[in-house]
Amino acid sequence: QLSQMGAIWSRPADLPALTAPDLVEESFENTVIDDKDPDEFDRYLTSIRERRHDALSSIKAEMNRLRECKEELEMVRKEKDGLEQQVKALKQVANISNDMLKIREAQVTDLKKRLQEMESHADECLADLRVEYQKQIDNIRNLRQLYEERAEAAAMGHEREINKERAKNSLLEAKLAEELNSKQGMNDFIAKLETDVQGKQIEYEQMKAKYMTTSADRMSLASQMSLVNNLFSTLLSGDEGPDFDRFARMLEENRELISDLTFNGDINETASVLMDIAGDTLERSEEVECTSNREKIASNLPKVWRILVELLGHYDNKTEIEDKPDDPNESRVASVSRTFLKLKDLILEKNSLVKDIGRLKTLNDHLESRLGHQQQRLSTVSAELCKAWNAVAKLNAQHRKLHTHEKILRYELQHKRTVLTELKQELEYCREKWDQARLKNTQSQEDWLSLREEFARRKCSTSVESGFEDDESRVAIADSGDCSDDDESWLKTLSLDTSETEAIDEPQSETEATGIKRLEKQSRSLLNQMVRTSRTSDSISERLEELQRQYGRSGRRTTSENDDSSEVLVEIPAEASTSTSSTSIILQPNENNMLQTDEIVVRTEKEERLQQDTAVLRPDEEERLQRRAARLKRLEEQCLGLFRQVSETNARSDMISDRLDEVHARQVARSNDRQATTNNTVQSDETPEN
Repeated sequence: QLSQMGAIWSRPADLPALTAPDLVEESFENTVIDDKDPDEFDRYLTSIRERRHDALSSIKAEMNRLRECKEELEMVRKEKDGLEQQVKALKQVANISNDMLKIREAQVTDLKKRLQEMESHADECLADLRVEYQKQIDNIRNLRQLYEERAEAAAMGHEREINKERAKNSLLEAKLAEELNSKQGMNDFIAKLETDVQGKQIEYEQMKAKYMTTSADRMSLASQMSLVNNLFSTLLSGDEGPDFDRFARMLEENRELISDLTFNGDINETASVLMDIAGDTLERSEEVECTSNREKIASNLPKVWRILVELLGHYDNKTEIEDKPDDPNESRVASVSRTFLKLKDLILEKNSLVKDIGRLKTLNDHLESRLGHQQQRLSTVSAELCKAWNAVAKLNAQHRKLHTHEKILRYELQHKRTVLTELKQELEYCREKWDQARLKNTQSQEDWLSLREEFARRKCSTSVESGFEDDESRVAIADSGDCSDDDESWLKTLSLDTSETEAIDEPQSETEATGIKRLEKQSRSLLNQMVRTSRTSDSISERLEELQRQYGRSGRRTTSENDDSSEVLVEIPAEASTSTSSTSIILQPNENNMLQTDEIVVRTEKEERLQQDTAVLRPDEEERLQRRAARLKRLEEQCLGLFRQVSETNARSDMISDRLDEVHARQVARSNDRQATTNNTVQSDETPEN
């Protein structure tokens, strides 16, 4: 006891001695600071601040250590008070009988047997746990291989899809390049047609101007020829012709004017003069009836030839100068024939020009219509190409989004599946442990019932060595509990009961002084044996606690073991409460003193505390089970939602692939139609040219 008291008042071995904080001693007089170097001064200030901060932190740490030491001292004082009370109680236990020692020895043997059984059971549990752990490791490896195979298959499928999309993109790009090349060829053809149209337009304008000039010349020549014919007719057919002398005189007078008009090309003035002369002759011919005779015509012929020679001499002096024919009559006839031939050529040329102009007009209209049609087709092709590119870009972006979303969903689904499998394994493991805990609980309850029956049988049998039957029954009932706190409280009550029984039995034991002395000696020896047995029981209980901790740690490798341990902890206080209640029920009729109410109050307080503990533990356990069930339900709903999303993404990907196929088919059909139309147009262009 002195050693224990010394251990209580001395400093614990694991508590180190308090060390004084390091003092920062700096002399500002010895430090020399350069005023020109502010950085050094700042560094000096920062070093001082850091030291000050370190000193403050060390002081705070020391204060915390002092506070902890004070708390430990208070705890040690409380332990000292408790130990003093225990020593007082142990001093009062000196009056316990020999049956108590026998019962304690029997209990020790039972505890040893239970210890051996628990060790063997712990070994079996450890072996089972090793086997189960190996099975879990094998399952994890198999799952890892399965997930790796699934990941490889998913990667291969993704690569195949990517290759398909790339092939489709390459086909679309090739088709787009072909369309661009065809567009470029059509643009070149249109430019060529435009240049041809411009050349034809210029040629048409030239031909139109030439036609206008030739038509004007033809009209003038026709008018002149009609005048000449009229003159010939009037000269040859009239009885009294015109006044040839007056006409010759007028020609001679106006020779220069007529020559200027003929050289300058204004032949219309001469035509007007001829028209005036013809009009005069016609008026005269209407007034006088003309009778044609051959003789008169023959007489008038030389006059007419003279006038014609005069007129033709004014028309073309250059030809006369160059040619100078011998016979003037032949030159005049040749000039008239040339004019007729020239008129005929001009008429034929005019007709051919009119036909060419009509053909050029029709060709121009056809080319303009072809050009408009090609422009419309080109605009539609460009619009369709833009739409196709926009659709392809949108589909590619949507495909990328869907692919990333599908990856995320697959990863989440894989994670949820792993979590579900883990939770299922934990649930199965918890169920197994719960069944084991129930079996242990039933077994412990059966053991407790068997012990209770045995104690009841021992209570019925009376002891030969000591006459305290009630004490024996109380000791048996007290030893039936498993908790050390109940034993100590029962020992305290037992010492009080023994003191009371001794106080009651003092008048009866005066005659038996020798028996009392003998009992005192026996009680001293029993006290020593009780101390030894209490030490051995303490060591056995510590060993049991260590085994229970080891078994609990080995069993708590998963999260479900916490729930099992809490459930076991809930069951044990219930048993303790039943044991305490049973002991209180058994001890109640045997107590007839004033301390009965105090004991009842103490027991009721203990029962209420145990019931509160169980009431606190059971709602936590129920809440934990409810949370676990809610979590499992939530995970199942999330998995169902993930399955729905995966199915929706698959359906959307199928729809997108179908739409891409439709767009591809439309583009192919349009390209075929364009090629057919271009071939038809080329053939139609070649046929009119041929």
